[in-house]
Amino acid sequence: MSAGKRGKKQGNLTSEDWDAKFKAAGQRLAQDLGLQPKPKRKKDTVWVFNRPDPETGLIKRRSKERQRKAPKRNDVESLLAELQKAFGISPEDGASSWTKRLESLDESWRSSRETLIHHMLELEAIPDQCRCDVCEDSEASVKCKDCRRFLCRDCDTREHIQHCLHDRQSWEDGFYVNAPIDNPLLVSLPAKCKNCDGEDCFSTRTTSSVYIAITMKGRKHIPRSEVICQSCHHAASEMEIQSIIENGFWPGSTNRICQIYSTDLLKWIDCFLKNMPGSSLSSIAKAIEDFDGTGKPINKTALSRALTEFRYCQHTMKGLKETNQMTCPACSHGQHSAHVDGNFKVYRYSKVPRGSRKPYYEGVFIDSNETVKQHMNAVYTRDHPLKESSGNMCGSTSWRAANSRSKGRRKLDECGLEVAGCRHAVAQKAVNMFTGEMYAYPHYIQVNFLLPLGVQYLWQDVICKYWPWAKKQACKDDRFKQAVTNMKPALSVMHAKAHQWSCQVLWGGRNQQGACAGAGEDMEQFFSYLSRLGSTTRNMSYAAREDTITEHVLFWNNRKVNTMAKQLCIRYKRNSIFLKGSEDELKSLISSADCEVNEDILQMWDEEVKEHAKGSSRAEVDITDLEKYFKIRTLEQEAKNLEQYVSTSSKETSLLLDSSSFFMEASKKAEASRIHDSTNLEETLCRCLNVGPDALLQMGRKAAIESQISLLQQEVELIALSIKQRKLAVSNLADSSKQRTKLRRKNELEKEKLQEKLDKVATLSGEEQRLTVVDAIEGHFPWHQSGSSSSSLPWDMKKKMVDLFVLVQRYREEHVLLRQEMRSMLLYLKKQLASLKEQNQRLVETADTGIGCADCVYTDRYVPPMASKQELKGIMAVKNRGIKEIEDLLADAVIKFSRTLGPDNQLQMSESSENESSDDSSDENTGI
Repeated sequence: MSAGKRGKKQGNLTSEDWDAKFKAAGQRLAQDLGLQPKPKRKKDTVWVFNRPDPETGLIKRRSKERQRKAPKRNDVESLLAELQKAFGISPEDGASSWTKRLESLDESWRSSRETLIHHMLELEAIPDQCRCDVCEDSEASVKCKDCRRFLCRDCDTREHIQHCLHDRQSWEDGFYVNAPIDNPLLVSLPAKCKNCDGEDCFSTRTTSSVYIAITMKGRKHIPRSEVICQSCHHAASEMEIQSIIENGFWPGSTNRICQIYSTDLLKWIDCFLKNMPGSSLSSIAKAIEDFDGTGKPINKTALSRALTEFRYCQHTMKGLKETNQMTCPACSHGQHSAHVDGNFKVYRYSKVPRGSRKPYYEGVFIDSNETVKQHMNAVYTRDHPLKESSGNMCGSTSWRAANSRSKGRRKLDECGLEVAGCRHAVAQKAVNMFTGEMYAYPHYIQVNFLLPLGVQYLWQDVICKYWPWAKKQACKDDRFKQAVTNMKPALSVMHAKAHQWSCQVLWGGRNQQGACAGAGEDMEQFFSYLSRLGSTTRNMSYAAREDTITEHVLFWNNRKVNTMAKQLCIRYKRNSIFLKGSEDELKSLISSADCEVNEDILQMWDEEVKEHAKGSSRAEVDITDLEKYFKIRTLEQEAKNLEQYVSTSSKETSLLLDSSSFFMEASKKAEASRIHDSTNLEETLCRCLNVGPDALLQMGRKAAIESQISLLQQEVELIALSIKQRKLAVSNLADSSKQRTKLRRKNELEKEKLQEKLDKVATLSGEEQRLTVVDAIEGHFPWHQSGSSSSSLPWDMKKKMVDLFVLVQRYREEHVLLRQEMRSMLLYLKKQLASLKEQNQRLVETADTGIGCADCVYTDRYVPPMASKQELKGIMAVKNRGIKEIEDLLADAVIKFSRTLGPDNQLQMSESSENESSDDSSDENTGI
């Protein structure tokens, strides 16, 4: 019965009832097991198990993930999408990315390869029964690639009389070959025969000899022509060099001309070698041989000498433009800074013959070795011999440049160069080094070159070692004294990071008032270019090495001058950005200090940091009368207690008992107690403070403890700051494991020293809870936790503010200096332009003047002779080209400076300011 009822009841349930029943059972089961369904997303339910909290046992319900709403259709991207869809513009129609452009370029090359090889093969095809393009009668046998015509033999000879160097080809055995040159060079005929004085009686004839012409297309053989007088049959050869130069060639030798070189080729080689210093001229000659394809060699010695003489001639022609490539236009009206540094890459082997030829550019960039030697003899006298000892350690770094003595290097003659340059990386003067870096080399440049220029700041990598040495030399000569009184030292910014912190504070360029924001590493940029010459200068003669270096220096300086206006504008804009950022950072740091800090306080902190860097703050601290009284009374009491020991013992007895040090100390205290008497001081202090002797002694003890604790706290902060900076240097500056090991070892020693100071502070203050080394390095000092005055700030905070403060000052000085340099450059170019125009006008008025002969010292120089009318026109043309170049340079500078400074902030250049001295131009009130 029950079964039937149960079956009947179950049989009455519909499918929907069963679904609801199973759903309810599933929900109860899910609640019991901690299962929750995911929100339905048009799919079947997915059950997720939520883990109970292990501490509370409660089931954490996972928050439902919010559906990301569709972006509103009011942004730029959606608007662009709507407009692109409306106008039918695909996103790819705009500016494509770099990857797509490269893919498009690759695809275009791949699709064009078949066409390119097709046309190249057509050029190699030999024509079938081709007629001459000139006479149209004879069959063509020569193809001129320059004229783009097919010619017969006769027409080829006739058409190429004036174009003998055209690239011509003939076809034999079914392929093209280079056709030999049949026509000689065009020659110039003399006006009068030297043998018979005949006029206009010359003719030319082709001889059996040839010129070996080296051009951009390889080696060519050009028939040599001869000028014959028809009256006396005399062969005139005086016009040979003129004819060669007029045809665009340069002789390989002036004794017996056999090889001639295209001036275009020499210019290309010169430009190539100067843009890629260290490249081999022999490799270039081999490349020309390979390009020619004939396998005939090129005389590399003759090519080298021809290129050298061609450079000398071009240098003289540039000199006619009155361009001094050793002068920086921005420093022409008072040079602010100079950086002196050594370079050991451009050395020369002693095994290479020195040679008898003198350098052509002697004294232009590298000073004479004799004058440098005389200066060294004056410096290293008997009082200061060459073998004097010199420490080259600064902190934990050993500096090779910090030497007053050095030895010659094995297998080397010239070891390198000591170079001086301005703050715009224009190389100005150098001397050869025959030993390692010695102080005498930069001292020679400072005294003989930088001092006459009026340089204000001398930047060097080891100025902290060099400057005290230079001061010792001041007693030997007035110029030596002026060199250290008229100039100020500055340590290069990047090299300063390897010096100890006290050296950075005392000598660093960022801490020198008036030094501006220059890095003082300007010659490093020049050395990155010059050092590549080392692969070639080491195997050169003495003269060739010096001339090669000078040529590259002139090229470098010329490039720097041409881009000077652009670089000054970049510096000005960048300095403005840095100035604004540093000022904002300083204001933010001051506002976070929770105390009043002004410029006077920052200046006081700067002086305080310098005093601590000198290491003299403890020695020069003023002690109060209370401290003095306490020390004297304590000394008297100790001496009184030791009086019996001193009187009964003796020096011999202390030696026998091994207590000599204790006996000497006791004797000193007894002697000091007799010298210092505290009676008068005690009476004065008791009367002023109205206290007794015992209370006065306690007050003195308290004052001495407070003073000593204050000094120890400052030392603790300084040591902690140096450890913190050294830890940063381990990860940021050290580029080798050896350097990192040195820094870490130094930090370990400093930590031991810091622990000793902390123990003394705790002992004197009587504190049970001592400050740990870790807390000190992190800057947690308990004596700064209370108080709102500026004196309560920790040293690391003061140091940060001082660094930003001096940096802001340097940026402000740089702002003023850059404006002065812009003005100096404009005045220099303006004066140079006026001088050239005046000279050109003088040449026009006086046609018979001799240019350069009066100033010529050497007889073997490239100098313009007593000018004829035609030569005078050439000089005027060169000067006109120089005028145009200076006008373009001046116009470019005016445009760039105007855009940089703005229309309301222009440089003032009145006519009266042109005659101002360099001292006046360096003042802030020079009209800038």
